[in-house]
Amino acid sequence: MSPIWEKKLLNSRKVITGIALVAAFCGYLLLATSEPVNSEKASILLSGSTVKAPPVLSDEEILSRIAPPAYTLGTESEPPLPATMPPETAEPEAPEAPTATAENRNYREVWAVVTAYCPCSRCCGRHANGRTATGKSAWTRGFAAAPDAVPYGTKVYVEGYGQATVDDTGGAMRTTYRRSGVVHLDVRMTYHWQARQWGRKFMRVRIYE
Repeated sequence: MSPIWEKKLLNSRKVITGIALVAAFCGYLLLATSEPVNSEKASILLSGSTVKAPPVLSDEEILSRIAPPAYTLGTESEPPLPATMPPETAEPEAPEAPTATAENRNYREVWAVVTAYCPCSRCCGRHANGRTATGKSAWTRGFAAAPDAVPYGTKVYVEGYGQATVDDTGGAMRTTYRRSGVVHLDVRMTYHWQARQWGRKFMRVRIYE
């Protein structure tokens, strides 16, 4: 064999040897970094046995595992309303018409400023305690007025509200009567939205003697 061919053959052997070394090194890296095969899993796969599916949980079991142990979904309820306060879902009371009695035959009609309020702190201030000036429950029907204009205990009839008794007062009622001599009535509602809906009216009312 000529020296040229011997040199080419030697070079080829070196290339093949280098490729083999690189392949062996790569194989070693793959084996070193791969996760070891679990013999139990391998035996299951090789034996052809099937792995059992996880149990199917109901919605209640899933929610019980997700929800904190101190609470149970669906059992929380809103805090109860005060015992003296009717629920807002209740129908508003119908206006009370004046009864045909001898007491109600004696009345005078006057023009009056008629506004509305409720027992909340927005209407009665931060010292609202659910009581009127005469000690009556503020969750019942009634009127507020200046005692000099309409004394406590006087029955009044306002169209659209009905008949009730004056049992409360307020600074606005006293100021209106003191400055202009006009009777100012404040009809008492159960909820704030009812008072806002009533607004401010100037109308004729009946004041029973």
